[in-house]
Amino acid sequence: MAFTLTAIPDSILPALSTQIMAALTTSELSALSTNQAALLNSAQVKALSTQSIAALSTDQLVSLSTAGIAALSSSQISAFGTDQVIALTTRQARSLTSSQIAALTTDQLGAMETQDIEAISTTEIRGLKSTQILALSTSQIGAITSSQAKSLTTAQVAALTTEQIASLKTTQITAFSSVQVRALTTTQLSAITTDQTAALSTSQVNALNTVQVASLNSTQVAALTSSQLSALTIAQIGVLQSNNLSNMTPNRLRDLKTSQVAAWTTDQIISLTSSQTAALTTAQIRALTSDQIAAIETSDIASLTTAQVAAIRPYASGDAPSNAHIYDLTTAQIRALK
Repeated sequence: MAFTLTAIPDSILPALSTQIMAALTTSELSALSTNQAALLNSAQVKALSTQSIAALSTDQLVSLSTAGIAALSSSQISAFGTDQVIALTTRQARSLTSSQIAALTTDQLGAMETQDIEAISTTEIRGLKSTQILALSTSQIGAITSSQAKSLTTAQVAALTTEQIASLKTTQITAFSSVQVRALTTTQLSAITTDQTAALSTSQVNALNTVQVASLNSTQVAALTSSQLSALTIAQIGVLQSNNLSNMTPNRLRDLKTSQVAAWTTDQIISLTSSQTAALTTAQIRALTSDQIAAIETSDIASLTTAQVAAIRPYASGDAPSNAHIYDLTTAQIRALK
């Protein structure tokens, strides 16, 4: 006589041996009601063959206890169909262990609901392989919590695609540690939006290495806030692309510290527009070296106020303006020279 699960009283079902459970055929298991599935203990669930696991209906699967889900082996987890992965409840997703998460194929992981991704612990998130990170959709990436984002390893951060980077919420990207920020490649940095750029903390901006800073585009640099600009180190200031500096608003340039202005290269000085030069404070003008003063375009010299000209350092050591500069000075400017 054929074995029929439906004929077994619910009170007896938890007593079935693991040998019986392992021997069940897929057709026999298909008769299992959702109420019966909920009664299975973790040992019984673990005893099911991979074929039986794959044959479970989504209704049967979601009826399994979280203890039963947590008891599944890596091979059983890998046997899940994408429809079964999609069907997992948030509580079941939360019960998955690190080894189970690691056993998920890229197709399975890519099929997980966003709320299930959010439910995975930070420990499990850190256990994801780079190939699994790549399999996450932008919607799934966007569902990651700040705590999960902060838990990503540097290898995982470096594995994110430009599309995934661009999909990060500002709360996620600001959760990155300085070490994680330094793990971003220049290609990844090119995908950071202006909102994401403006949201970076000063410590994150300060953590960028010179190669990363040099890769920033003019739109990103223009998005930097006053506090972020002030956080840039002398080394970082020196590697900013000239066109990035020339695209800053005059008022934004005024926010730079004198030590940062003194770090400008001659190419950066040359790139300044007349309105930017005219906006420099007297303290910033005073911080410029003779080489920097000499690099100012002659057309920009005329934009300097007498107060700015007066702030130019005394030329006691032969560091006088060039003849071209002198010719472009007005009478009032010449009188202002010390």
